[in-house]
Amino acid sequence: MKKIITLVSFMSVFGACSQENNSVVKPVEVVAKNIFVADPTIYYSKGFLVLDKVSGGRSADSSGDFKLTASISVSTKDSSHYKVAPSITGNANTTNMENVDDTLYAQNLFIRFAGINADKKFRIAVKETDKLIDFIAVKAYIFPYINLVWFGLVLMAIGFVISIIRRAGFSSPAAAIVLLAVAAGLCYMFLFAD
Repeated sequence: MKKIITLVSFMSVFGACSQENNSVVKPVEVVAKNIFVADPTIYYSKGFLVLDKVSGGRSADSSGDFKLTASISVSTKDSSHYKVAPSITGNANTTNMENVDDTLYAQNLFIRFAGINADKKFRIAVKETDKLIDFIAVKAYIFPYINLVWFGLVLMAIGFVISIIRRAGFSSPAAAIVLLAVAAGLCYMFLFAD
């Protein structure tokens, strides 16, 4: 857990692949399929993919840079739904293009936006593996401005202590000392301690 003045980030490992078998993972061959806009569906062994839309285009300046992103929904046999977004970046003035692939570890899928054919069909390449790829999955939670919540709790607790001091009838010097000690302890506990 990392704490900064304005936010708290918490990271935890929630999944790890064991390395019991050191054999090489044999992937299924990459299959590139042409997708029509009328029927944008690709089936694989555990479900199907649907091409939702292709977005992007050329940059506003005259450099000729472009980026096309395919928004794809993945639906599985067990009714899980995922979103992936492989893309293509490049420059229209040269033939250099770079594929930015997307991987869906939960389904062992590797998805690539392979381009557009001359007859205006989108090409999506899908690769499945029969075993999980070795990885560690980490969840990261970031709570921006969480210290405002803690400050509110400290303020409320100090108000509670003030009401107890007044009801108990402490003298002014004793009340000030108790109030400062409680305020310092609460500030340390809520704002600075890990």
